[in-house]
Amino acid sequence: MDSPHIVKVDSKGRVLIPVEIRTNMSIEEGTQIIVMPDGDNGHFNMTPIVKDHTAELKIRMVGLSSMAPVADALSANSFDVILSESKRMNEELTEWKVLVDIPSRNNGVKTLKDIISNVEGVKSIDVSVK
Repeated sequence: MDSPHIVKVDSKGRVLIPVEIRTNMSIEEGTQIIVMPDGDNGHFNMTPIVKDHTAELKIRMVGLSSMAPVADALSANSFDVILSESKRMNEELTEWKVLVDIPSRNNGVKTLKDIISNVEGVKSIDVSVK
């Protein structure tokens, strides 16, 4: 994918993604795509949720202090964070929902659970592959 493509938005707000891009990014019919504004500059980013290569994590941890070590552990093991959201459950417990890209060279979900479970302060983790 060497050159940019100019596409049009139709009357229903749909954008046709050129076949070259769809092929290179493993986008097929039914693929979900995250559309996220990029600041106030009028741009946005589109990130496909690639089937069997994306996982949603629901991590419950003590306070917010465990988020940085979890993020560091993910990064050190080549898991890229695509999207995240956190909320305080109560005085002690925080829930962090994270969407991550699963690299093909890792052992997938088992590796992911092992990495996160070993971080101090993590109480539980649920993983679902998209």
